[in-house]
Amino acid sequence: MLPVDEPSRLYFLNHAGSRGTGGSPPYPCFERFRNEARSFSGMAAFAQSDPKVSINGNLEKPNTLRVSGAYFDVLGVKPQLGRLLTPDDERLDPPVAVISHGFWQRRFGGRPEAIGKTFVLNERTFTIVGVTPRDFLGLAPGWRDDITIPITIVGAERLQDPGSWWFTNVARLRSGIGPEQASAEVDAIFQSFMNSIPGVSTEDRRDHVQHMELTSASQGLDYLRRQFSKPLLVLMGVVGLVLLIACANIANLLLARAAARRREFAVRVAIGAGRQRLLRQLVTETLLLFMSGALLGLVLAWWWASALTTFFAIGIYPIHFDLHWDSRVFGFTAGISVVTALVFGTVPAWRASRTDAQSAMKDGGRGTLSRSRLETGRFLVVLQVALSMVLLVGAGLFVRTLANLRNIDPGFRSDHVIAMSIEPLESAYRQPTARSALWDALLERVQTIPFVRSASLSAITPMSSS
Repeated sequence: MLPVDEPSRLYFLNHAGSRGTGGSPPYPCFERFRNEARSFSGMAAFAQSDPKVSINGNLEKPNTLRVSGAYFDVLGVKPQLGRLLTPDDERLDPPVAVISHGFWQRRFGGRPEAIGKTFVLNERTFTIVGVTPRDFLGLAPGWRDDITIPITIVGAERLQDPGSWWFTNVARLRSGIGPEQASAEVDAIFQSFMNSIPGVSTEDRRDHVQHMELTSASQGLDYLRRQFSKPLLVLMGVVGLVLLIACANIANLLLARAAARRREFAVRVAIGAGRQRLLRQLVTETLLLFMSGALLGLVLAWWWASALTTFFAIGIYPIHFDLHWDSRVFGFTAGISVVTALVFGTVPAWRASRTDAQSAMKDGGRGTLSRSRLETGRFLVVLQVALSMVLLVGAGLFVRTLANLRNIDPGFRSDHVIAMSIEPLESAYRQPTARSALWDALLERVQTIPFVRSASLSAITPMSSS
């Protein structure tokens, strides 16, 4: 769930048709929803962008979010420092902005003096008035909103365009109102809006804008979830298989260890040790074994989790995770491991208390086992070998898949190629002639760098994932 106030009452308002669910309607329709709908206690619009900003003369490119004034109020987010945006800030008089806790730490060192600092965006000077809480990263998991500014920065022309679909709409249901009732209300407003737009074909109405749907926003936008949910399910299946193999291995090792100690148990029983005494000894040994393995596993898990988050947080499109321990997964794994250790670690004590001590000491602990015990041992060995083979084959296929990904032909010679992104200030190079002259000058200077064999310019390169 999102770290906001009552996330279960938050919903995205999306248009839908026979081809599935789309995004939010144009901004004029959002304004109708906001003014006419009575099923919601609040409604806000937001859109992500990555413009260039100038802070203290340094050009930077933080993740920027444009929001309507009620955005933070609808979510129920409280400021960590200063204040958050309000509807009055949409007038941009003066232009103000809010920064995230992470950006506050990275860019301003967490100093309170960050409030009142300014930056330049689209030739406007914005003043920082607040900092969002540490645990609030925005409504798009994996995407970190560094700077939040009023949505009116896009200009009146775009806000009033009835044919521009460019933002996302989030609303909070009133207490006692169900999503079905709210959906019917906004759908009526939406149909009235669509009827006022000329040129919308019957086919488009059927395929894309047939009605409105309310989608739960309690977990934020699901872009990341759609991309990684299936691979994570496969990975969790592999994790479960590994856990099963580990438990089978532990069971076999404990039983083999108990068989080797059969004479020891017989001697203890012969000199008066009771079942409870043997049980306490073996429980202590198995719990120490479990605790040692669990602590090592926790250390490795935390280290690998940190390595994975670092891996995903770099590149052209970084993904930022806020990982935390899941008590359900941890409890299940710990429970299965403890049960395995206790059951197969204490069975020898139960057997020793029922074994004739004299015969066990005579044959040195190498007495013949019953047919049922032999069958059980054989079954465990077969199970362990079978599971290990499955894991081995799966690991081999996984490694082969990684090798295939590394060997994919990109369609060009990728060795000794360096790509860089150049984004000039729009205010300085607004005219096409000035921009073209900049490209020519940059290309000529790069071509004259020692060891550069060739250089070129393109709007979309093979490395741009487009």
